[in-house]
Amino acid sequence: MAKVILLCLILQVACVSAQFGWLMDILGLSKPTVKPKVITKQDEMRMEAPELITSKGYPCERHWVTTRDGYILELQRIPHGRHSNTTSDQRPVALLQHGTASSSKAWLLNSADKSLPFVLADAGVDVWLGNNRGNIYSKNHTFLSPSQYDEYGFWDFSWDEMAEYDLPAEINYILDITNNKQLYYVGHSQGSTIGFAKFSEHPYFCRKIKHFIALAPVAHVGHVTSGLRQLVPYTKQTKIFLDMFKGGEVESGSQMSKMMSNLLYNELSEDLSMQGLSFLMGKTNSRSIDKSRIDVYNAQLPSSTSAKLLLHWVQAVKTNQFQHFDYGTSDNQLEYNQPTPPLYYPSNITVPVAIFTGGKDALADPTDVSWLLTQINVTHHIDIPWYNHLSLILGSDVEYVIYPHLVPIITGQPWSPNPNHDKPGKGQGIDSQPQNSLKAPPRKHRTHRLRPPPVNRAPISALPKVLIF
Repeated sequence: MAKVILLCLILQVACVSAQFGWLMDILGLSKPTVKPKVITKQDEMRMEAPELITSKGYPCERHWVTTRDGYILELQRIPHGRHSNTTSDQRPVALLQHGTASSSKAWLLNSADKSLPFVLADAGVDVWLGNNRGNIYSKNHTFLSPSQYDEYGFWDFSWDEMAEYDLPAEINYILDITNNKQLYYVGHSQGSTIGFAKFSEHPYFCRKIKHFIALAPVAHVGHVTSGLRQLVPYTKQTKIFLDMFKGGEVESGSQMSKMMSNLLYNELSEDLSMQGLSFLMGKTNSRSIDKSRIDVYNAQLPSSTSAKLLLHWVQAVKTNQFQHFDYGTSDNQLEYNQPTPPLYYPSNITVPVAIFTGGKDALADPTDVSWLLTQINVTHHIDIPWYNHLSLILGSDVEYVIYPHLVPIITGQPWSPNPNHDKPGKGQGIDSQPQNSLKAPPRKHRTHRLRPPPVNRAPISALPKVLIF
């Protein structure tokens, strides 16, 4: 009987509590509601790649792979989209590779609807982000230390080694983990370069690539208008150039950039940053880069790399050749058994290639791109006249001018931006179809050029300074 009475009392108290819950709320005695954390740009400026992924509601896995020459590279994986938990092996797999002196962060610095990894993940793609040797996520080795500087130490590499060792290590690992025979390779800038290099010298490796998508493709660079040309005089003596950098490492300025962006962010620094981007990457304005995100870009980019790699690029500008690193006549004889560095021949590539270019690109100059287009099996060529070198991954309207043509190549399904977002004005979209046949001669590819978007947009000053995901 006592137990029955006690049970009745408990039920009565519960009913009263439910009835007067509103009173508890008024008196402030109810359990407080936990609000989701607001992610600000200042937060993003300090985040690492995995945090940039999870902060937007996506899952992230970290993987490590060791190359044949001992470098330990980190891969980040987004196994599925924000609103899906499928891990089916039948999904397409894509590897995204960053450019020079960069890292996987470069793909993650805009909102989710403008960042290719998230767009692909939501479209049902198993997304992997690569990191080349020497950057912030790949500074480990089985026996070499990045802090020990010597002639044949950790920093003795150029993009030759990235093509020869890094790329196959990443691709083989991903195919093994996902139990797939092929993947889609997306390379931005130097990410495309190492693809062209590897696939041209090892045609058998092309069997592992379903489609090669090159954003701001770089092979010949003899016509660049970038400030990179200022380094050309230093190629006369390799040692003079390498001695400009401590032990062969070009260190990341990201820590100082974060501090400066936090303390000194204002309209003047925005303008100076835009001018700096124009000097290096090509004409930069609000149509090619989201000006409100400049401080985030400055804080997170660039990443560390080797002086030898930069010298390799300077050599390429001077010679206008797509070739291996030039050690000088005598050392070339020892390294390559010939007095000059061997050339790469993109015409050997059997992989179908989709090309996305910018008309204002100072590094992937239209003249150099025109040569490349005659060498490869082009299935798509989308040219955006107002884009520069970085716009292909950080553009303010990529979801309208790039992704509707890129995503279907991987998914096989039409794709359009989130209908809840503002749609572009007349003239921003394009009507593009791929070539009818992948066997078509490269010289007969179709180039689809976009018209510039209308100028009657909201002023940049009206854009929010804090972005909430």
